[in-house]
Amino acid sequence: MQHVEIPNELINLKREGKLEQGDQVIFASIKKFMNSQTRECFPSITTISKVLNCSRGKILAAIERLCNCGLLEKKNNGRGSKNTYMFVRTEFDNFFEMFTEDFLRMNIPLNIKEYYMGVQQFLYGKDTGIGKCTFNNTEIADRLGISPLSVKKYNTYLIENNFLEEESTNSTDESGLPVIQKNFNLTSLNQAAL
Repeated sequence: MQHVEIPNELINLKREGKLEQGDQVIFASIKKFMNSQTRECFPSITTISKVLNCSRGKILAAIERLCNCGLLEKKNNGRGSKNTYMFVRTEFDNFFEMFTEDFLRMNIPLNIKEYYMGVQQFLYGKDTGIGKCTFNNTEIADRLGISPLSVKKYNTYLIENNFLEEESTNSTDESGLPVIQKNFNLTSLNQAAL
């Protein structure tokens, strides 16, 4: 199964305000075209836009931010030609999560897809087909640099679409409330094969 390696550092760059929502998914969608020997690729903006169902302007802005962060280099091949993108090797290449191309092609809103991409690094038990996480919404929000309200909204979408189940555990947190375990269905998310 084809997969794309995405550095965990992208979350920190987002939290620092250097990347915006959706940039991680755009990075992954470009990287899936990368030649593993040369680390180059040349998908058109139209191709990326169709794959992600998002605007050309959003993609172009994301590419600029990714270039400014030193993760991507863009070379213009001349008027009317496609750009060449080169994925720069960084110290962050050793700390990554893998995402299948099937996951990247899924018809899920960009913000939900990026949310899952951020959460995946905190999951355990992935070899069972269910990725488990016991962080509460505030802890997830802090780690991903988003609001707890956004986490709740994203989880609701994932629950409604059978990608996530939440269950109470026998454990309690420091305030005495039951710990809610989040169980992500990796098969439904096309991530079980990794």
